[in-house]
Amino acid sequence: MTRIVLIADPDHQLRQKVALAFHSAGWHVLDVASGEAATGLVRALLRPVDLVVTSIKLSGKLSGRDVVQEVQRLSPTARAIYTAETADFDAQAGTFCAKPYDPLAMVSLADRD
Repeated sequence: MTRIVLIADPDHQLRQKVALAFHSAGWHVLDVASGEAATGLVRALLRPVDLVVTSIKLSGKLSGRDVVQEVQRLSPTARAIYTAETADFDAQAGTFCAKPYDPLAMVSLADRD
């Protein structure tokens, strides 16, 4: 079965590049700019999400951490990769990738497990 990745980032160009890289690697891609759009989309899905790639800061009121928390409530086995311009991140919260990053490297990071 095709794996599902949710990409949440306010940067449209980056989101599109990452989405293309995951799509080319055979993933089913969902991409959104805001935390509210991400959680709404995940709640409407009929299948669990396998991976969330999210900026810590998103458009709207919800953060990337809020999105991951909701996704993992609905899809307990979902993994998370957080992104941000700064390395100020709690490593216990999940995998972190500093911006800017290579979208193909992100796919490789996701495929490690």
